[in-house]
Amino acid sequence: MEGNIQQLIKQYRLPGNWQVALKDICMDHGTFKQVRERYKNGIQELMTGISKLGFLPTSVIILINLGNGVYSVVDRNHRLIAVFHLNNKGEEIPTLPGLMDGTMTVMAIVLRADTPDKVHWHIGP
Repeated sequence: MEGNIQQLIKQYRLPGNWQVALKDICMDHGTFKQVRERYKNGIQELMTGISKLGFLPTSVIILINLGNGVYSVVDRNHRLIAVFHLNNKGEEIPTLPGLMDGTMTVMAIVLRADTPDKVHWHIGP
């Protein structure tokens, strides 16, 4: 894969940073990668931190545009997994407004739909 990750993101990203609602993120698309075993303990830590502090705007997720207002995760999936686990608990969390109905948004860099598979596999972990 030619180029470093920053160059690849710059080449394939859509302009600007995007606010994407949780309900528009597809976690079962082929670009989504499961968390490696060594990071699984970190998910619980992230859940604790996110439930106390909220989802910090500096936690930028890298998504790919699947079209029709749907996105899939390319990188930073561990943070989203933590958020979706919190959602699965079925409890409102004051620091995460919109969690239960999926209207909570995350800051994202969005890659174009025509981004080659080899690029998003290189960018992600």
